[in-house]
Amino acid sequence: MKYIFSLLVLSLIAPLYSQSDTIVIPSVNGPAGNYIYLVNLQDVIDGKSSLDDEYIIERLELSTLDTEVNSKDLKSYAKYKTAQSYKELESIYGKSGAEDLRKQMGNLSKKEAFSKLINSPLDSIAFLYGFVETKIALGHVYFDDKVKANYYYMYRVYKKSKDADKRLIGYAYCYGGAGNYTLDYLKPQWKSAEGKDSMVMVEWVLPMIDSPTDEFEKKNISTIDGVNNTIQNLPFLTYNLRARVMVNGPNGFEQEAIITPTKNENSDTLIYTYEAANIGAEQVSSYLLLQDEVYNVGVPSDTALVFPYDSTTADIIYSLNVIDTLNGIYIEWNKLPDRPYYTGIEILKYNSRDELDTVAILAPDAKSYLDRSVEVGQYYRYQVKALFVPQKGLIQRVAAQGTGTFSKFTKPLPPFNLKASTLDQYINLEWEVVDEPSIYGYYVYRGTTNKNLELAAGPIFEKNFTDSLTSLSGRSFYTYAVSSQNYAQDTSQYSNLVSIRPDKSISTFNAPSVNIYYANKTMRLDWKDVRAHDNIIESYILERKVNENGEYVRLNADALTKPSYIDEDVVAGNTYYYRVASVSTYGDITEFSEASLYKVQKSKVPTINKFYARNVTGGVKTTIPSMNSDSRKAYNIYRKKAEAEDFSLLASIPANESNYLDTNIVKGEYYVYVITLILEDNREGSRGKSVTVRVK
Repeated sequence: MKYIFSLLVLSLIAPLYSQSDTIVIPSVNGPAGNYIYLVNLQDVIDGKSSLDDEYIIERLELSTLDTEVNSKDLKSYAKYKTAQSYKELESIYGKSGAEDLRKQMGNLSKKEAFSKLINSPLDSIAFLYGFVETKIALGHVYFDDKVKANYYYMYRVYKKSKDADKRLIGYAYCYGGAGNYTLDYLKPQWKSAEGKDSMVMVEWVLPMIDSPTDEFEKKNISTIDGVNNTIQNLPFLTYNLRARVMVNGPNGFEQEAIITPTKNENSDTLIYTYEAANIGAEQVSSYLLLQDEVYNVGVPSDTALVFPYDSTTADIIYSLNVIDTLNGIYIEWNKLPDRPYYTGIEILKYNSRDELDTVAILAPDAKSYLDRSVEVGQYYRYQVKALFVPQKGLIQRVAAQGTGTFSKFTKPLPPFNLKASTLDQYINLEWEVVDEPSIYGYYVYRGTTNKNLELAAGPIFEKNFTDSLTSLSGRSFYTYAVSSQNYAQDTSQYSNLVSIRPDKSISTFNAPSVNIYYANKTMRLDWKDVRAHDNIIESYILERKVNENGEYVRLNADALTKPSYIDEDVVAGNTYYYRVASVSTYGDITEFSEASLYKVQKSKVPTINKFYARNVTGGVKTTIPSMNSDSRKAYNIYRKKAEAEDFSLLASIPANESNYLDTNIVKGEYYVYVITLILEDNREGSRGKSVTVRVK
C-alpha cells in the first residue's frame, strides 16, 4: 500500500489534536456494510449520550490509495439520530425481527414496544443491547449500507447536542470487504459431548481475550502514530461473539441454531453449549462458526461427533466363554450390534500373580480371540469390554470376566527361515518360528556336510546364536540346522539348512611384481603364477593407474586365469603403473603386489626443412609441402628482416592449410622465413632451414 492515504488521514486529524475530545471512532465492516460505533456503553452510563443527540456524517470514498485528496473531499453524507417510530424499528430489524422484539418484551403493542426500547435503562434491555440493530435504533451505531467491496471509506462525524453547536468528535475508517480480522484467530475447541434417550449436548470452549487488537495481527491498510497505533479499532471483544451451530443432515451441514456463550468460573473462557432433543439419527456431527455483532463469520471449529445413547441404552459385553484349547486359550462373547459409536473391543489379561500381562484391542465386530501368548501352568484372568467414541455417559464401566489355563499342546513345528552371517571371525545364526507357547527352547546342529550334522549348542531360549568355536577354519564351509523342543521334550524336525564359511583370513601367495615389456604401442604384462604353490588360488586381478596422481582401475572385467595380460590402451607421454592380486576360490583377495611402472616416451616433433617462399601479386606467399603426420594441429610461420637477429611470429595457420600470404612487406627489403610444426598435444617442433626472399 502507498503512504498517501496515511498522509491524508494525518492531514485531516492533525489540526484537531489540540482538542482533547478528538478520537478515531471504532468501526468495522460487515457483509452488509460499514458500522460506525458512535457511542460506547460507558458514555451512556455516565450520561454523556442523549436520545436528542444528532450526528452529521461526512464521507469520502476511494477506489485506490494513490489518489491525492484533502479535507474538502469529505462530503456531507447523512444525518443520524435515535429511531423515531416503530416503523423505523421495522426498517432496522426487519418486520419479522421487530415482531420477535415485541415478543421478547412481553407481546407489547407496537407503540409500547417502541417506547420501552427507546426509553428503558440499558441494564433492563441488556440482552437486546447485544444486537447491533438495537444499537442502531438507539442512535449508538451508524450503519452505512452503500458500500462497495475493495473500496476505502473515511468518515468525519460531528455531534449536535440539544442547545449546543455541532462539534467534531472524530474520524472512522473502513475497507469494503475487510470484515473482522480477529475471527481468523479464534477457533473453539470441542470439549465434551453427551447423549442420552435421543438427546445430545455438546460443549465447545474458547479462551477469552480482552483485547484482540493487541493479540492478533491486524489486517489494516495504514497505520498512524499516536492514534492507538491503528486506524481501525474493533468495537467489540471476544465475549460478544455468538456462534452458528452447523449440524450434518441429509443435505450436508446446515445451520440449526445461533447460541450465545457463558463464562467459566474464572471468567477467562467462553463456553458454547448446544442441546438438542428427539434426535432421530444414530449420530450427530456438528461444528461452530463464530459470528460477531455485525454478522462476520469466522473459521469452523473442531467437529464434534456425538451419539444419543448412554451406557444404559447402548449394548455392552456381559459374559465370556473361556476354553483351554490346543496351543492356547480361546475366548468368545456375543457379537456387538453394528453401531457407529463402537470403536473397538479391549481385552486385558492378568497372570497368576494378578499382574497385568498384555492388552489387546480388536475391531468392534470381533466376537472371539485366541491367545497364544501363554505359559504352561499359568492361570489367566481375562477382562473384555466394548470401547466407545469419546463421549460422557457412553462407557462400559464393568468388563466381562473369565479365567483359563494352558495345558494342551502338540509336537513343535521346526524353525524356518534360518539365516547365517559372519560376525567378525564367528558365525551368527538367526531364525523364525511359529509362535507356540509350548516351546521350551532350541538346539543348533553343525557339520561340514549335510549328512554329518552334530549337536553344537542348546537349549537356546532366544531365536539367535553365535558360533564362536575357535577351531572353525576359513578354508571350509559349515552347514547348520536348528530344531525346536517343547515342555514335553518333543523335538521338531530340522529347519532349513544353511552353509557358510567363517570370515577368517587365509594365508595365500601372491606375485611380488608385474613384468612389463613395451613394443609397438602395446604393453605386454606377466607375473609369477603362484597357483602352483597354493591350489586355493583361482584367478588374478590386475589394476592400472595412469601417471602418479591417477587412481588404480581394474583392467580385467572377468577373472584372469592366466598370469599374463596385453594392454593396448596406451598413449605416448604417460607413465603407467601396474599391480596384481591373487583371488581364492572363496573370493578372498590378497594384498596387491608392489607397483611396476613404465613411461611411454613421446615421438619427436618433425622439423620442417623444406618449404617455398616467393614473390606474388600482393606479397610473399609461403607454401608448405604435404607431411605424413597424423597428429598435426597447426604451423607457426616466423619472419625477420635479413639484418635482424631474432625471428618474430608472423602467423599460425591450421594444419589443413598449406599457403600463407604475407602482405605486410616493403619493396626492396630482404625477408627471412622459417616454419615450425605444432602437434595436437601443443608441442612445437624446432626451426629448420630458412628461406630468404627479396621483395620486388
